Amino acid sequence: MSLIPAVGRKSPRIRLIGALLYLLLTIGAISTVYPFLIMIGTSMTSEFDQDEYVVAPAYLFSFRVLFGKYASDKYSEDPVAVSDAYNTTFAKLSDIRPPQNALANPSQITDWHAFFASVPAQYRFAGFRGTRGEYAPAPLIDRYQTWLRERFRSNIQALDKAYTEEDTTFLTVFPPIEQPTRRLYNPVGSLKEQDWAEFQRTLPLDYFVPVLLDPVYQAYLHDEVYSGKIADLNRAWGTTYTDFSQVTLPATVPSNPAQAVDWTNFVHQRAPLRFLRVDSGSQGRPPYGHGDVARYPSPLPTGPTLQRYAAAMRTVDPKAVTVISIEALWRAHVHDTAARPPLAADDWLYVIHHSAALRLDYVSRNYRFALSYLLVHGRGIWNTVIYCSGAVLIAIIVNPLCAYALSRFRLPWGTNVLIFLLATMAFPGEVAMIPNFLLLKSFHLLNTFWALILPGAASGFSIFLLKGFFDSLPQELYEAGMIDGASELTLFRHVTFPLSRPIFAVIALQAFGAAYGAFLFAMILCQAQSHWTLMVWIYEFQALAAPQYVMMAALVIASLPTLIVFLFAQNVIMRGIILPSFK
Repeated sequence: MSLIPAVGRKSPRIRLIGALLYLLLTIGAISTVYPFLIMIGTSMTSEFDQDEYVVAPAYLFSFRVLFGKYASDKYSEDPVAVSDAYNTTFAKLSDIRPPQNALANPSQITDWHAFFASVPAQYRFAGFRGTRGEYAPAPLIDRYQTWLRERFRSNIQALDKAYTEEDTTFLTVFPPIEQPTRRLYNPVGSLKEQDWAEFQRTLPLDYFVPVLLDPVYQAYLHDEVYSGKIADLNRAWGTTYTDFSQVTLPATVPSNPAQAVDWTNFVHQRAPLRFLRVDSGSQGRPPYGHGDVARYPSPLPTGPTLQRYAAAMRTVDPKAVTVISIEALWRAHVHDTAARPPLAADDWLYVIHHSAALRLDYVSRNYRFALSYLLVHGRGIWNTVIYCSGAVLIAIIVNPLCAYALSRFRLPWGTNVLIFLLATMAFPGEVAMIPNFLLLKSFHLLNTFWALILPGAASGFSIFLLKGFFDSLPQELYEAGMIDGASELTLFRHVTFPLSRPIFAVIALQAFGAAYGAFLFAMILCQAQSHWTLMVWIYEFQALAAPQYVMMAALVIASLPTLIVFLFAQNVIMRGIILPSFK
């Protein structure tokens, strides 16, 4: 038997070591990609789940989380509003849960839809407003701004003139302020409010939430009467409530004396006047001089007359007042004095039937918003294209010519030039920023593309790399070309360039990466917004308090060009790295 192992045969120990090395390499590769995947996952979140930091947000595979995300989205990321609507208590958005046995009575939800569609517009309030201002996506705001573009034919000056505003783009136009549960709230009927009312008529019913008065009454009792002590309320009223959320607002004055006092004070001091009806036959009707506008559903007066009306309401006989809330109308509709609008069940059913569309919207929403911002504001994308194209073109012209001269002509001081160029690599670019700024200022080149391109035209590293590559090229080719009468420019074009395409590609990619990722340099030299690059606009986006998830979406969009260029240039990059080693 031969004691020499077969050729190619590996011992189990060597195979194990090889497997471990491959495993370590795989883990290393994953560790480099994982942060990017976390950034993508965060870019698909919102206020509801932005702190999870996972590759795949939970709403993609969990109906419970999807419901919580939809509820927080519909009620503008406000856990108090969600709690009021669902008649429960959620301390934070992540606590939102679907209701139990919500689908036990689907006919009730159908009945609620028909009822909610029939009530006057004052009982509805458009949801999906968002909470982070103009630099965060909100379905209602996005839809409103799109409607305004069509209304004014994309002419922002016409909108400013009509609304007496000073908006620069439609992205900064917002609906009029609405506070339907405030006592004196009453739309004054300006052109913007009229257009807002017209826009709301274009919205589907699921965009609206009801204006609830039960939570207003509960908050009044909790904060101003009983200081959060439900036991005191039970002792005064003779009830057995366990929480203030169980209290409902009666339509008329209660028969219980203690309840009647609290109800009367609420009606006289806190209840929204828009939902109070005073008996027209009552002698206690508030005399404000504009006819019987208290008769449901006539509008309230405006201006000083509204103040006089509110003062008169404090003295009206409570027996002549009826609170026409949507809860009271619903209870009368279903003939149940304890019924509450089935808002949680309605939303849960909507999520189940529209889960695919909701997930698609949540995945793409931040990207659509960030991309619309970058496309609308300034010329950031176009400026970046011009800057990167110019930087690449200059880099593959200046650096190769310099390296070719140092390689082809054996100058006595060529080594000193090369050392000087390499010395520039010892200092970071920030050191030369002030001299560059002063030099460009003296030539009146600030706020021009030349200010961005010229300082990076020559690179000591690129010249050094190119010279070493040119030195390794066969000299016989140049000698043959010179015998045939070729000039140096011809030799460079027909000999050097064809053999050096991989290294030219590496230099071009380096120039592209440096130009595309330049932020501080571009912001200092081009402070005019007309010359801001994409990176400067993204910084401005963050400075304007764009939320984290929107910034992540903007960064993912900004990283795509570099990723695409790298994927398409892998072979060229590898050839540029490997080829010199074979020379």
